[in-house]
Amino acid sequence: MSTTSPYLRDQGRGALSSGAIAARQSSSVGLRRILPEAVGIVVEIGAGSGASLSLYDAQKVERVIRVGSPGRRRREGVGRSGSRDLYDGALPPLFPVEVIDARSDVISLASASADTVVSTHALSSVACLATALAEVRRVLRPMGRLLFIEHGRAQGRRMARWQDRLDPIWSGLMGGSHINRNISRMIENAGFRIEYLDTFRQSSLPGVFGLQVVGIARLR
Repeated sequence: MSTTSPYLRDQGRGALSSGAIAARQSSSVGLRRILPEAVGIVVEIGAGSGASLSLYDAQKVERVIRVGSPGRRRREGVGRSGSRDLYDGALPPLFPVEVIDARSDVISLASASADTVVSTHALSSVACLATALAEVRRVLRPMGRLLFIEHGRAQGRRMARWQDRLDPIWSGLMGGSHINRNISRMIENAGFRIEYLDTFRQSSLPGVFGLQVVGIARLR
């Protein structure tokens, strides 16, 4: 029986991978598209604010393990335990939540221990994307899925060139984040099959900085 949400079934990959960029939206819109697809034991990498916890389907999620640096959680006002700030003012979720202090490219979990990995701007921020994706592969069980929302590389050459020019400035100001990585291609090259892919412009950022890619990929 398929676990695909009605939203994804109605839209389908074909309608979303044409390269057309939707109207400006917030990142939360992208998260609402993919997080209901998470199942079983979920590992969040680059975990920051706990606002995303309310977007999971509690009937499909067994447990959420949030992997992130203490510094990032402090900047985003996130607590370590079950305190109210961990859930960003919302009611605690109906599944256990664990927080682990670690980098996204060194996940301190056993191999094949997760059904779903969620990356929210972690893959566009790690120093070595190939290493981070290798870690995601390691912790996922066979046929596990990676759900991601990241900064994305523009398809148009002109905007992509501007992203390349401005990326060093952006990265220096934003703690190592990158705006010019072809995230979906690198995910495919790491041994995943893209099942869903869309792009949009984040409403709070200028165009060259605001391109976002949201998707779901499954281990081959």
